[in-house]
Amino acid sequence: MPAPSPPPRSRPRTRRGASARSDRGRATHATLCVLDAETMALVTAWLAYMPASIDDFWQQAPFPAAPGHFDLVLAALIQQTALTPSSAALIAAIKAIPVTGTAALKLLTVQDWRHFFLPANAALLPEFTRPGTPEERVDAFVRRVRKFFEVLSAPPVPAPGAVPGPPAIAIADNDPINAFMALAPGFGFPVGDWLDPAIEAALLGVFPDDPEARAWLLGVLHTLDDLVGATAGIGAAPLQFSLMEALYARGFTSRDAIRALSDEEFAHALTGTAAYPHAAAIMAAAGGSAALPEALAGGPFMPINPDGALVNCIPPWHLSPRGRCAICRNCWRPGSAPPARNRPRAANRWRRWSPAGAATSAACLPRRPTCTSPCR
Repeated sequence: MPAPSPPPRSRPRTRRGASARSDRGRATHATLCVLDAETMALVTAWLAYMPASIDDFWQQAPFPAAPGHFDLVLAALIQQTALTPSSAALIAAIKAIPVTGTAALKLLTVQDWRHFFLPANAALLPEFTRPGTPEERVDAFVRRVRKFFEVLSAPPVPAPGAVPGPPAIAIADNDPINAFMALAPGFGFPVGDWLDPAIEAALLGVFPDDPEARAWLLGVLHTLDDLVGATAGIGAAPLQFSLMEALYARGFTSRDAIRALSDEEFAHALTGTAAYPHAAAIMAAAGGSAALPEALAGGPFMPINPDGALVNCIPPWHLSPRGRCAICRNCWRPGSAPPARNRPRAANRWRRWSPAGAATSAACLPRRPTCTSPCR
């Protein structure tokens, strides 16, 4: 048996190998940036704060390291994850508004941010605001700021001079009502005489070749006349159009439609509209309710069944699906007779069900001409 070979000789350790083994497993981190004095003061104050909750540290007023805290807030607003020339330029431009602290930053409105970015500083908008137009990117930045502060929107200041009137809905160029009014100069509401030849002439002038359109326009004029008459003199003068609009929205296009309901029904139909408080006055102006009172049934209340039950859910015995006639009919229906070996058992079962036995079953057979049972 050959002798075992000697173990290999290990090399002597060197200082370089020992140093490599001592550094093995250690994580090395590159320094992102060098902290300035203001940021270092903030970090030092944060590390020195020892209470259990760190929230109280950030809510101090005044803040112990205000300059560093302001830089931290600006970095959070613009999502500065690394110190880049664009982010540094944006922070410097915000400070030059001038904004010297967090309290002044909270006072900036939506209009202030739009005036700051557009058009001079549109290139400084952060990357997280993309994509979109410059205006849309500014709105995205304002939504980001609103996650930290309440950004108010200042109302626009009107230009000096005459105050314009309230905005109005433009009237169509070919409006048939305006065309009718132009062709009937003396026409007005309320209408005194619907048989006036001037009305028919104006209708022919608006729709000369369309009798259905003329009938529609005449119906519109009747609706306006009835609604004007039902709301005249109720409340302030500017309220009349709102009352007419409320009536038309709830389906009241004539005085007869108003008078067809009782006072309570008409008031309930106007619930939630501007005309609800004036329901009684509108009903009176329309001529009063013409609804007939509901006829009351004479006599006391009585159940519909002789036994006093209110629901007639028990059929007569000869019509019941579980009565003797129904069972007899099912047993002797053609094609449903039991097999020969089971007939005695079926017959015995029937005798147990019916004490009358075969006589009852023979009497209930529908094919027997002498059967007098109602089950036929």
